[in-house]
Amino acid sequence: MNRKHNRRSGLSLIEMLVSMTVVAGVLIISLTVYNLWWKSYSQVSEKAVIERQLTSAMEIIVKELRLSQDVTLDGTRTAAFYLDQKRIKFKIGENVNNLTDPVVDTLLFSYKDPEENLLDITIANTDKSIELVSRVKLLNKELTSDASQTSIVSFDRSEKLF
Repeated sequence: MNRKHNRRSGLSLIEMLVSMTVVAGVLIISLTVYNLWWKSYSQVSEKAVIERQLTSAMEIIVKELRLSQDVTLDGTRTAAFYLDQKRIKFKIGENVNNLTDPVVDTLLFSYKDPEENLLDITIANTDKSIELVSRVKLLNKELTSDASQTSIVSFDRSEKLF
């Protein structure tokens, strides 16, 4: 007895289901890895943007204070740096400029050693664990303020030397 089977070549239903399950599994794993990578990249990128803003603000503050006259830890002079609504503000006369977006939690000016005339500046964002600290030698003969640590510093700008 010779029976001929008329089978067509191709995939059976079981083979198709197995291959679709494997493809779905590979896609799920690939998308999960991509999602994790994207979240990590976004966090690092956001932190880098905040660090650039804080660094830029610190450079401007240090540059201005380095050549300033009559630096005080209050708001009584013609120019000032202070924190308002999580932004570092730079006030010159009546004009107020934002040095940062609202990303700053801490702006601190500390005056510790009157003999050396050094002012410590701290800018921080606690959410992203970023803290910048700098020290400026002041031209003041002595700092005219009762406070040793505040979130505002004011000064009289020096004339341009060049």
